[in-house]
Amino acid sequence: METTRGSATACALPEVSSLLTAAWLTSRFFEFRAGPQKVLIASSLRFEPDGRIGGYCHPNEAAWRIEDGRLVVLCADGTPSCIATPTRTDNGTVSFVGSFLLAPGDFVHSFDDSRVPIPRAPIENQFILSENAANGISDSCLRHFIPATFAQCGEDIIVSAIIFAHLTKTRRPWESVFYIEIGANHPISTSNTYLLYQRYGGSGVLVEPNPDLHGAISTVRPRDTLVAAAVLPEPKSDARLYIGNAHELSSLSSEHIESFGKFDGAGGIRVHLDVAAIGINDLLKQYAGDRDIDFLSIDCEGLDYDLVQAMDLELYRPLVIQCEPSEHALPGNTAKLIELLESRSYRLVARTDVNLIFLRS
Repeated sequence: METTRGSATACALPEVSSLLTAAWLTSRFFEFRAGPQKVLIASSLRFEPDGRIGGYCHPNEAAWRIEDGRLVVLCADGTPSCIATPTRTDNGTVSFVGSFLLAPGDFVHSFDDSRVPIPRAPIENQFILSENAANGISDSCLRHFIPATFAQCGEDIIVSAIIFAHLTKTRRPWESVFYIEIGANHPISTSNTYLLYQRYGGSGVLVEPNPDLHGAISTVRPRDTLVAAAVLPEPKSDARLYIGNAHELSSLSSEHIESFGKFDGAGGIRVHLDVAAIGINDLLKQYAGDRDIDFLSIDCEGLDYDLVQAMDLELYRPLVIQCEPSEHALPGNTAKLIELLESRSYRLVARTDVNLIFLRS
């Protein structure tokens, strides 16, 4: 019996005669559905090259292998839970369908190609190559690649490393990571949580009041919950939102947008409108409840200190808190945020050009 595990090499959609290959299987996301109604269980399941299943966390679907041209899904203890056969659907996509072996009857599982490729192509570190060339020396034998990052100043790499250490100590899987991003803005560009979502399979709550961004967020981040509201220190039903010509500068304060000046031609206010609002503690109560928050990101263009000050940090204790002091518009705000969070048993563990990152003590 031939048994193979995944490899990281992506390839094009295979012919029907060879639907199931490890290289192709590990190159894309799948939708995991179950039961006669094909209920969607996971929208971005991944068959990892090392034989694990990512993007979904359950002991019945923990690993995978290929045997005799079929996909074998394994429980955490190595017992097969589903043996799925590859087929073409009416719309031309590939689906792997098989009976769920741990339940009686005709309960079926399917793993449907979402036609969304997993970006695996590495980008060689141009800083190393440039410095080697400038100093007239050859490169080392090992190639060096730039890690994936989507945040403004690489904050997502820092936060992921902190969370990774915590998961290692607590023996939790990446898929259990829960985050809340207040002021989510674009679902990918400058996102503080997209790396946790896309690479590690985490999920959470994205809070964004700008209606121009809601469609993109819902499309790109289906596992996340979108809260279409502004967040305020105290409960209130609505708020005035000033939308900047650059979405990233949108704020509840017109003065804050104006503090950026021309901003390379993208400064200024495009429009203002009244949007729904929610108090920060009401937000945490409704969308986090008793659940532990691994990462709380606050980027509210001038309101960050007020939100942190209003938070009930006795009741809600995120592992990592990231916030933007906006020092250019609010001199002294960096020191104020550090003093405030250190007085509430957090410590500053990292600082970028834009953000402060705190870890729970």
